[in-house]
Amino acid sequence: MAVCRNRKTGFTLVDALVACALLTGGLVVVAGALDGLAAADSTTEARVHARELAVSVLAELKGLPIDAVLQYSQREDAPGRVRVELVNGAGQAVALPIQPADLNAFPPQVETRVRAVVKDRRGHAIEVQTVGFLKR
Repeated sequence: MAVCRNRKTGFTLVDALVACALLTGGLVVVAGALDGLAAADSTTEARVHARELAVSVLAELKGLPIDAVLQYSQREDAPGRVRVELVNGAGQAVALPIQPADLNAFPPQVETRVRAVVKDRRGHAIEVQTVGFLKR
């Protein structure tokens, strides 16, 4: 018994175009997700660098006599911008460097705020603040 087959096998041009469109859409979604992950990684990396910079400056200040702390200014080779503030007895933040004659305005335990700003790969500024206390 002979069977007659008139159907054609394979894919039509429309099937192939729809498959290509779906594949392209999926790749665009994956690329967007990877870009978002890269941006988040860059921001996290910059935040870690800023935190390390702020903590290292605070540790450096703790090892200095108070007169040297009052004259502290950022090193030229620092990987970001650093701002150091001391909180005086009235609760006002005073940015360094300041004159040594102003030392009497500070309590024995001086609250020290170190703000570090580092830019991520996209150029966004990431700011971190670390707070510690210095003895006068």
